[in-house]
Amino acid sequence: MDPIAGLGLSPAATAQAAAAQARTKAKATADPGEIDKAAEGFEAIFLRQILHQFRASVSVDGESSSMTGAYTEMFDDQLAEHLGKVGGIGVKDVIRAYLGRNGQ
Repeated sequence: MDPIAGLGLSPAATAQAAAAQARTKAKATADPGEIDKAAEGFEAIFLRQILHQFRASVSVDGESSSMTGAYTEMFDDQLAEHLGKVGGIGVKDVIRAYLGRNGQ
């Protein structure tokens, strides 16, 4: 089970908490490497939420076992992490620019 889901937070609250944590960490260090890492992490969380919502809205015949769901969730997690590292959808660049300008 996802530890964040166990807290009963909505996806929006989870994303807001992650953004606040990334902003605080980047401000504390003001290191460009840390800013990049925080921005990449936030984009991965954002993409994971998008993938989760997409999977929830689509039903696939034959996808009823609990193991299929677990593997699908792990696949989505890895896909979100990979997309965050290779450029994703551009959220990382916006966050990096914002934190680099205002985080110091």
